[in-house]
Amino acid sequence: MLAMRVCYDLCCDLLKIAVDLNKTYVAQLQVIETIGNLFCRVIPVPAMPRELCIWCDQILSKQDQNTCLTLIYNLTTMYFVMWQAITYPNRFYDAKRGIVTSAMLAHFDAVLRMYPCDDSMVLTDMMNTEKYHISTTLLIKPQLMKHIMQHMEVVEPELTTVTCKVLEYFSEIETKNMREILPMRRDYQYQSSTIELTTSEETIFFFREYLDRVGVKFEPQKDKTELDVL
Repeated sequence: MLAMRVCYDLCCDLLKIAVDLNKTYVAQLQVIETIGNLFCRVIPVPAMPRELCIWCDQILSKQDQNTCLTLIYNLTTMYFVMWQAITYPNRFYDAKRGIVTSAMLAHFDAVLRMYPCDDSMVLTDMMNTEKYHISTTLLIKPQLMKHIMQHMEVVEPELTTVTCKVLEYFSEIETKNMREILPMRRDYQYQSSTIELTTSEETIFFFREYLDRVGVKFEPQKDKTELDVL
């Protein structure tokens, strides 16, 4: 968690300095490389079985877990925003982006499944019931992550290792947890790039169970779909 905090603070400082020096584009590239190195070279990818995972040896409080999840989320958001500076990436650079973001997802999933030493979140309890796994289906077409990553052009040995570990992690997770939740879809009609949540029985069941656990009553509405209400 310390490495994530240092990385996030460093990237924020780089962007602030870049604005003062009018070197925003260069800073964006530096931020992309810094965050990519954090998740592909500094922090080990979560391993399977979970007993061999670095996160299983960590003793975190509920507050520490929330902080770690927030840092991963903030770094992921920053990474996507900085990528707007790359207009026409080559195949290697585009592949690296996919590997880094998949590693981010693996880290987020692993931390979310960790049981804190004091009290656990409702989501942590639900993700450890051996029911759910976060969707790894890609946006444009219903293709699995493992099918796409097998054809990526990777020239750095470290990224090949990260790719294998990420695929191994999600393969084990999906084998033990059969219900895929939160599948996303990207609509390219009329030059639209809108990303939306796909309606699925598993996702609806997940939200319903969450509401039951936190004590919120579900009330259907005529003018909205069940997923929109949830």
